[in-house]
Amino acid sequence: MLQGLPSPGAFDDADLTISVDGTLWYVTGQNAFDVEPVWVSRSGTATAVKAGWSRRFTYPELSPDGTRVAFGAEIGNETQLWIRRLDKSTEAIFTREGAVNFRPSWSSDGRSVAYISDRGRNYDILVQPADQSAQPKLLLGRDSEMSIWEVVYPRSGPQSRLQGRS
Repeated sequence: MLQGLPSPGAFDDADLTISVDGTLWYVTGQNAFDVEPVWVSRSGTATAVKAGWSRRFTYPELSPDGTRVAFGAEIGNETQLWIRRLDKSTEAIFTREGAVNFRPSWSSDGRSVAYISDRGRNYDILVQPADQSAQPKLLLGRDSEMSIWEVVYPRSGPQSRLQGRS
């Protein structure tokens, strides 16, 4: 049973992700500014990802190999993406352009992360190597008033293509 989930209205969606082996990663807290990510085993045991690690997390996404998590974090009036290495408890900011970057999605090989960004005129889909060895590349930009709100890499096969949903 999940415990400590934010109270209704704190988030638009539940912030959780499940690894291939069935481990659940979710965010706890009483409101949008008091959250702490935890690991939950199949037996239901919850363990803090890192004691005292809390902020306004959004849309966590585990890497395919389960060693990293990409997530949004609200700081002031901006939401930037971060990647945290779970085996070393280190994190680094992933996005630096635009005021709102969210909905990370790992490629099936874990080498790149696609995400939604407002760095253009509207919300666009960008992709960048997870190791930040290259600048973000625009995959899909919208010239209309309709914005893109989600991007998902399919999890199977080398021919996987990104799918966007507006």
